[in-house]
Order: sequence, then structure tokens, then C-alpha cells
Amino acid sequence: MYWYNISHQTLSDYIEFIKKWFIIFDISKFDWKIKHIFNNFKKYYVLDLWIREVEKINFDSDLSKKIENLVFMKLFEKGNKLYYWQDESGKEIDFIVLNNDKFDKYQVITNLTSENESCELWNFVLWSKYINWANFLITTDNSTEALFYKSVQIKKINIINFLLDFC
Repeated sequence: MYWYNISHQTLSDYIEFIKKWFIIFDISKFDWKIKHIFNNFKKYYVLDLWIREVEKINFDSDLSKKIENLVFMKLFEKGNKLYYWQDESGKEIDFIVLNNDKFDKYQVITNLTSENESCELWNFVLWSKYINWANFLITTDNSTEALFYKSVQIKKINIINFLLDFC
């Protein structure tokens, strides 16, 4: 890994230039408690997944991040306003989609297991206290089904079905 000594302003200028060429996109953090969008806290996604691999000697094997990027591209393609949520402890919902004055929530993981179930699904419970709209869990699991976790309904969707609009 190489570290270059560049100013914050130069880095910001480079990022803005790359965004203008539609190579990367960003989404802002949303806080439901104060219904505020934080433009200083961004998550970035790429138009082409190969760009993520260019600077790496060893290819990134994190399938979850690649699937999250695919979900971003699909939601973005539909013209949705996209945000993410993260609390002080790092709990996160990958995508908050503002759609006709309602907020749909999307969480992306490779597989739902008994080990990660509470970590991944608890975020929907936290959100349901403030805004209770549709909850979607996108996975590589072969099933599409309705789940209930702590009385919150979550629709689990296979990534292929989601990308092909079969959900």
C-alpha cells in the first residue's frame, strides 16, 4: 500500500472529478431521529466492480461488499434517492431508499446464519421505532421469504431475483 502526501482539498477535488465522470457515486448518511442528511459522511460505490480491484495486488474476496455495490447500482438505476444509516456503535443499514414519502430499508449480506442473524436484523428493529416501512434483506441464499424478527417483518430476497426484479 502506498501512501501519498496530498492535501484534503486535492483529494476532494479528485473525488469530485471522478464523480463527474460517473465512475463513482456517493450516498449520504441519514439520521431518522432529527430527519437530517449529513453530507459530510459518505459511502462510495463504483459503476464497474472491476475498478475496486485495480489498485489491489490480491483481488478482494469480500463478496458481501461486491453484492452491496450491485444492490446500489440496481437501486440507483431506478432513480431512487439513496442514503445509509449508521449509529455511534457502528450498526448500519446499507441503504435507506426514499420512495414516495416512505423509507424502505435494505440490508445486504452474503448468507443469513444463526451467528449473524441478530447483528444483521437488529438494525431493522432499531429503525422500526422511528420509521416503519418495508424492510428488505438481500442475500445469496436460495430462498425468498418473509421473516419476522422481534415482531418486525423483513422480506428476504435472493440477489439474483432482486437484480432481475423477480421479487
